[in-house]
This record gives sequence, structure tokens and C-alpha cells, in this order.
Amino acid sequence: MTDLQVSSYDQLSPFLIKIVHRRALPEWNFELNTYPYHNLIIVYDGEAYYRCNNVVFKATQGDLVYFRPTDRRQAWTTAKNPLRCYAVDFRYICNEWADNTWKITEPPLPFQTHETIKDSGLLTRLLELFNQSADMWLSEQPNRSSFCRAKIMEILNLLIIWKLGDGVQYGKLQRVNQVISYMTKHFAKPVSIQELADVISISTSHLRRIFRETTGTTPIEYLIGIRINKAKELLMEGFLVTDIASLVGFSDPYYFSKCFKKVVGISPSQYRTLALKDQEQRPSD
Repeated sequence: MTDLQVSSYDQLSPFLIKIVHRRALPEWNFELNTYPYHNLIIVYDGEAYYRCNNVVFKATQGDLVYFRPTDRRQAWTTAKNPLRCYAVDFRYICNEWADNTWKITEPPLPFQTHETIKDSGLLTRLLELFNQSADMWLSEQPNRSSFCRAKIMEILNLLIIWKLGDGVQYGKLQRVNQVISYMTKHFAKPVSIQELADVISISTSHLRRIFRETTGTTPIEYLIGIRINKAKELLMEGFLVTDIASLVGFSDPYYFSKCFKKVVGISPSQYRTLALKDQEQRPSD
């Protein structure tokens, strides 16, 4: 598990079995058993005792509880302080297209059986998402499954970033995402570091610090990456390299080609040739 990174779960797709908003009665419990699915629980009030295999622990407000399909699990609450929590039962796969074929994997989720979410911003967002998905799960709306799947995917992604993202706080992640959103809308024009800092009303030095902590790179390097990704699209659509440079925010075509080769490893024209060849080899729908 130590070799897993956030990117290992890019194509994670959950299959939902049940979503529950549990307001337990004082006598609530379930007997020791094993179930063929993953179970994720976030406690927002009250308390409960859980058994995972041979270990018993107490979960309270802000705690995350996770059971794997192979775990023998048991739980009970207390009459004095009944459990309040959200829970989801699910299976999942990661489905990736590689070497002209689909590769299905199931990397282990990086969660401990019991841990506390101390990031208050993250906990608030997780509870919002769980509340929305639990309410929708009770409905009979035609988009129920896709709506709930999207919410649970966001929950899992946030928790994976929390576990594998080197301690990135949700508040920082939100602000960096605002800057990235601004980049994706304005990449075609000149954008300065000061302009990006103004988006979230912080200093340029603070932006550089939280951006690197969150993404591992600088704001300008990230912006160049967005421009190069858009350039790849335009290359496949037949645009001239000199035109693409200005369309993605580069005033100098030579500098654009230099940046493209640095990021991608090959020139724009070489990329177009190889990408078109790869496209021809892919099976048609």
C-alpha cells in the first residue's frame, strides 16, 4: 500500500449497495458477521463500539470507520449517547484504458479501520456529500444512481487525497481549486501570478506555497500544463502549430514549441503524427 499514490485511483468507479443516514435507537446493534462488500462510516454525533475481527474500538464525532470485505464486523451503540452517522456499502473497480485494452484493477483503499478526521473543513464537506446522497438514495428519481455514485466518488476521492496527499488541508484544496478553475477559463490570455493570487485574495508568496503543497508544482507550471493539454486537442483537430500557440496563450510560437517538448517529450508535430497513428489503431465502437 505504501507505493500507492492519489493517481492510482483516478479511474475509481464505485458500485453502490446501500447508503444510510443512521439515527440509532439505544438498543441498535448488529451481530458479528462478514459481508462481501466495503463499508465506510462517518460518525457525526453520539458513539458506538465496533469490532473488526478481534479488535474492539469506540467511535465518536469526527471518526471514520472502514471495513473491508474480509473483515468480521460487529457494532452496538449506547443508551446514553446513541449513534448518529452516515454509512455506505459498496464495491469498486478502477477501469483504465492501456495498451489498446481495458485493464481492471482494485487497488486497496488507503484507509485504516478507525481514524479521526481532524480537518474540520474536510469533515463538513464529507457530511454535506453524505447527507445529499443519503436523501437521494431514499428517492425514486430516475437519476438516483448516477447522482449518488458521483457524490460517493467525491467522498472517496477527498478521503484518498486526505490520506495520500501529504497532509493537504481541505481549505487549501478549495482555494487552489478556485485558482485552477480560473486558469481553465482564462488560459488563452496572459495571466500573471498576481492575477491568480487576487482570485482568492492572498499574497503571491502564499499562493505559491499552498499551490505547491497541494499540487506539487507552481501555479505558472500548472497553467502551462493546462495550455499544453488544450494544444493537444487543437493538434488533433488540424490547427497549425503557429495558430495553436496564440490560441492557448503563447505570444511566441518558438517558446510554445519549447514548452510543449519540455512537458510532452516530443515536438507538437511529432505528437500529432503519433497521436493520429494511435487513434487509427484503436478499436471502433
